Amino acid sequence: VQRIKAMVSIIIPVFAGAIRHANNLSLALDARCYEEGIARTHWRVMSIAKRDIAAGGVVVAYVAALVLIAGLN
Repeated sequence: VQRIKAMVSIIIPVFAGAIRHANNLSLALDARCYEEGIARTHWRVMSIAKRDIAAGGVVVAYVAALVLIAGLN
């Protein structure tokens, strides 16, 4: 009987916290107008373009120049 009372005193707050969290989650979903089953859309699909590779090359060259200049001093 004491073990059952001890378990009940632990289970009730955990259950109440889970219900409170579920309520907050449902309010957040309602605030964002979430609807089940609707496909997600994206404005643009991310892909690497030639200009991204060129920008990365410029950054690598810049860092290499800084390292060389720091090595000369």
